[in-house]
Amino acid sequence: ARLGNDFYIYSSGPRCGISELSLPAIAPGSTIMPGKINPSMPELMLQVMHQTVGIDQLAAYSFVEEDIDIGSSNGWVFFQLLEILEIIGRGCNKFVEKCVSGIRIKHDESSAHLESAASLISLAAAVFGREIAEKVLAVASSQNLSVPQALLQIEEVTAEDAEALFNFDRFSNPQELTRFISTFKSRQGRA
Repeated sequence: ARLGNDFYIYSSGPRCGISELSLPAIAPGSTIMPGKINPSMPELMLQVMHQTVGIDQLAAYSFVEEDIDIGSSNGWVFFQLLEILEIIGRGCNKFVEKCVSGIRIKHDESSAHLESAASLISLAAAVFGREIAEKVLAVASSQNLSVPQALLQIEEVTAEDAEALFNFDRFSNPQELTRFISTFKSRQGRA
């Protein structure tokens, strides 16, 4: 269900959603929205989850309501468990085959979302201090700019320094990022 919901949300769009993923066209099109890609496989995973939760609740209720513990429902619960295991297994296999294996990441949209993330203000605060970070956030918010653009706007960094500081490839390695920030602050005389 978590994967189904995430794929559903991250593929939403193309203009009013997150639109960072492109799902395979299992059931493309719509009478009112040509070109729409229906999120059929993420929806399948949600249906598998609903079926699983429903049978789990029936099994739990069956045991709670069991009279004098004679176990007359045990066989039914066992067969329902086998059915759920088959539904989950077949659903996951189809999900991987028809959805996960064909997902494409929309790099431009993902990069644009990352570059405009307000959470980058924490990096500005770590390097330039809270006062400048608050100023940057105010400029970024009021002028609809990214944090690097706002830093340039208030003339805290050069374009080269902004590009080096907000090199997102470095973010995947926390130790490297920490070393870079320390070196950057020393160069700027902010250590």
